[in-house]
Amino acid sequence: MLLFNREVQTVGNPEQIMPLVQSFVNIANEAGVTLNVWSGSNGYVPGTLSFSGVYESVSEMSAGSAKINASKKWWETISKFREYVVTTKPDSVYNYVRGGAKGVVVPNGTIVQQNTFQMSSGSNFIETLTWMNELIDASMKITGLDSQICHSLYGTLGEVGYLTFFANAEQIDEVRAKVMANAEWLPKFLEGGKFSTSGTVMQRHMVKIA
Repeated sequence: MLLFNREVQTVGNPEQIMPLVQSFVNIANEAGVTLNVWSGSNGYVPGTLSFSGVYESVSEMSAGSAKINASKKWWETISKFREYVVTTKPDSVYNYVRGGAKGVVVPNGTIVQQNTFQMSSGSNFIETLTWMNELIDASMKITGLDSQICHSLYGTLGEVGYLTFFANAEQIDEVRAKVMANAEWLPKFLEGGKFSTSGTVMQRHMVKIA
């Protein structure tokens, strides 16, 4: 299962931007593509928007893009949206190794916590994923909350991370308090330092808006 992600930096009136964002979602849905749009929160530059979709394969992703690109309304919306775009990052595609489901419409207001890093040059890929799975298993025992694990397939290679979904900010506080009160969780978390490149470890939040 693959996760497509396109991140842009916007500026301007949200009341003018949001109708365009919703138009993108509607056009994608008409083409049979489930598109989720997220707004950057903690750890992101204000105005960051992320457009994501889950696919079973590269061929399915390409077919979905072709259907969307065939829409005249899609290109008209892009033309209007560009007025508010400051920068666009290169598209990224991640491969799920834990979790991930196609066609899931995430409820608006959901917060996803992204824990990511770039693997260090001497890191073993399998050992890195093994550690991450063990960390998520430990977290699940404490909080009952699972996470999705993925690694970069297209874009900057060597990036790995896990995604945890929260209903609201209160749940984030509750989960954080539980894991920090557990004597075994933090040492397991810190083990990941040996797999990461210094300065690339990120913990950020995005909020589902469309």
